[in-house]
Amino acid sequence: MKTSWSHRKLPASQMLKNDAGFTLIELSLAIGVVAIALVLLIGSLFSIVTATELSESRAIAAAHQASVIEEIHASPDIFEYQPPVMRGLGASEIITAECFDQLGVAFDLPVDLDAAATVFPNPLEIRVTVSWIDRRGRVITVSTTTNHGRL
Repeated sequence: MKTSWSHRKLPASQMLKNDAGFTLIELSLAIGVVAIALVLLIGSLFSIVTATELSESRAIAAAHQASVIEEIHASPDIFEYQPPVMRGLGASEIITAECFDQLGVAFDLPVDLDAAATVFPNPLEIRVTVSWIDRRGRVITVSTTTNHGRL
């Protein structure tokens, strides 16, 4: 009488040999899970690098703004102040300084007082804006406002 394989009992030593190792499906699933984890990790690293670059650029812009505000406060005639050309953020960097009349209308510095034909308040509100284009082509603008008391 023949014994079928499904009903045949194997010795314990052979059973251990047959169960040792991983199946192809188990290995495929493990590699898939590791691959997904690596993709997510690399994506996170790129996000961290981008955030760091943006933070550094904003710190440079803030330093430029502080420099311009110091120059404005030291300037004997605010209406003749010309914002400097700075290149810490690349060739696309633009610094503008503007003041506001009593109605809130903005005038870029320097201001031709004869052509403006308006009354400026004392203290004078001044906004300094730094704009630049980052490596990814995004236009980024950082702005701050200060008051300047005139004599």
